[in-house]
Amino acid sequence: MVDSLESLAHTALWEDLQCDLKLRLGAEPFERWISSLKVVSQSGPFLRLGVPNLFVQDWIRKRYLPDMEHALREKLLQKWLVTEGSGDWIRLEFVIDPELFRERRKASAELPERSLPTPPREAPSPQIVAFSDSLDRNPGTREIRGETTLDSFVVGETNRHAYDAAIAVLQRPGNLYNPLFIHGSSGIGKSHLLKGLSRAFRTRRRGTHPLKVSCLTGEQFFQHYVASIQERTLRQFQESYRSLDVLLLDDVHLLSGKKKTQIELLHTFCALADSARQVVVTSDTPPNGLRDLDPGLVGRFSGGLIVGMKRPDFAARLGIARAQARTLLAPVGEEVLRYVAETVRFGARELIGAVNLLHHHSQVRGDAVELNSAQKILAEFQRDHSRRIDLPRIQDVVAAHYGVSVEALLSGSRERHVSFARQVAMHLARHYTKKSLAEVGKYFGNRNHSTVKCAERKITALMKREGGVMASELGALMETLEE
Repeated sequence: MVDSLESLAHTALWEDLQCDLKLRLGAEPFERWISSLKVVSQSGPFLRLGVPNLFVQDWIRKRYLPDMEHALREKLLQKWLVTEGSGDWIRLEFVIDPELFRERRKASAELPERSLPTPPREAPSPQIVAFSDSLDRNPGTREIRGETTLDSFVVGETNRHAYDAAIAVLQRPGNLYNPLFIHGSSGIGKSHLLKGLSRAFRTRRRGTHPLKVSCLTGEQFFQHYVASIQERTLRQFQESYRSLDVLLLDDVHLLSGKKKTQIELLHTFCALADSARQVVVTSDTPPNGLRDLDPGLVGRFSGGLIVGMKRPDFAARLGIARAQARTLLAPVGEEVLRYVAETVRFGARELIGAVNLLHHHSQVRGDAVELNSAQKILAEFQRDHSRRIDLPRIQDVVAAHYGVSVEALLSGSRERHVSFARQVAMHLARHYTKKSLAEVGKYFGNRNHSTVKCAERKITALMKREGGVMASELGALMETLEE
């Protein structure tokens, strides 16, 4: 549109749209994500909206863009009298606005006073400071975008509930979900979420004093407790932890079997939660799956909000891969990043490791890594992370998926549906195992190595040209194999 409109046309259009979007999206999502956006251009075919950072931009695109585009279309047709196909159509576009970026950073450092209870001590002991920072500084934990924050946490369908719960706890610590219990397998982002909360809480204040936050693992809590016994400083240990405003405990399952430490944690938990101070716990299983854990602790954990996290879906995996490439300034193209997201499916750590490996090869070679090279580079990496999946597992899953018997799959049958299932099984065998072409061929009906090579090429070609059908089917098989 709309060179013919006056210079403030886009601003007026956006003001109109905001009323509709508040009704369409709901007041809370609108206020949190949409209300702060502002128009950064006043003419032309795009309604350009400024956003504070890439995280907000990606979140709005994923969750609210279809509703925003629909509302824009209706408004242009009804009030602005633009006809479809006229050439005067406006499209939405998002750009990073420096002013909003600065405002967001400033706001994150300020928190209105909370009605948190006054802790019994003014400051934790020196020991707790060391332990409270230890999770944030763990050199074995890879970080995304250079800093493990809530803004750098890539949200997808498999972790959205956990992320939303963490944001809710940050907004109302001690008064909403207490405890918040997050469970899921290793490497899917639980520690990232916990460290992001730790950094966010550390910018908050109660009155004139910063919140007292401890973020550590179950193993570190155990070590600190044992040290307090050996050094006869148990009272200081108890006072330090029970004076906290926020306790963030990662991998609580590591306390299984440590009875005395569990009792001490239970007393600490009760002191904090009963005085409306926040506790967040992560584990590899839900509370009722924790073995050799005190029933009192299990009961307390079960009394809060329990949310699960699963391995990231494709959209989240792609977001993590992109984020790591941006952090490294790696010359890795979108096609290669999509390949990484499609094939490296275990968790965030493996995705980051894969991008790091590609970046290393690009540094050595002095140029960008193309798709063919990336496939070769990552082949060994994928097998190293997939050793638990063997040929019998692959044959069973593929046979069940395609409705053929295992006997037929391993036979010399040339029936079309059996042959295709066998080709998929061979492709997966090469992806997940270190078996040679000859070994895979021998296992699946005494085929020769060239037959296996042909199967690999065929399935790879189908993944590229069938509009995502084969890719989706293979993805479903891989999800089943990795369960």
